[in-house]
Amino acid sequence: MKTLIYFVLTILLTSMANAQNWRLNTISAQTGKTPLSDGIDISATVSDSSGNSMFLDFNPVQGEMLFFHPITGNISLGPTVGFFKNVAWIAPVTSANLFSGHLSLLIWVGWSFGDPELGNTSPKIRFCFNYEQATIIVNSYEFYYALLGYQKFLPENIFGMNKSFRLTGHLSAYGGVGYMKQAKEFLWSSGIKYNF
Repeated sequence: MKTLIYFVLTILLTSMANAQNWRLNTISAQTGKTPLSDGIDISATVSDSSGNSMFLDFNPVQGEMLFFHPITGNISLGPTVGFFKNVAWIAPVTSANLFSGHLSLLIWVGWSFGDPELGNTSPKIRFCFNYEQATIIVNSYEFYYALLGYQKFLPENIFGMNKSFRLTGHLSAYGGVGYMKQAKEFLWSSGIKYNF
């Protein structure tokens, strides 16, 4: 399943890049345990001249492509697709950047084609996840609260912060810590990002 999704995403991205002058904005690599990843993670963002953007993220357990189309200057929405534990999912996503970029909101709800915990696939669609996040951004600091729902498990409240450091004109490093209240688990991440 992963190979098929990688192939479709590669064809889709190549076609879009040729058709609409998409350009690579950032590429990053990180490690750690976050609400949405565990271990080594590679991601990139691309955008076009119309303001559309895409976020691509891959690690050994999951991969995803989030497409954002601006509705207004501050609000974007779009479709997302991906896989988690070899099970495909689809999800609409909405994001908003408010107060000159000092407040960021994300609302994301997804359905899967099977049960990732059992590793089975099915043509029948079922609820998989919801993820809502509010982030306050002050200079190079980000403070966030997120609510994560996954299948029939109890919702998880997540609190955390991230800090970025500019290393050169294009290269930056970042790190973060967080806490999952219900799981009583600490989160951490560190990585590097290159801005084109």
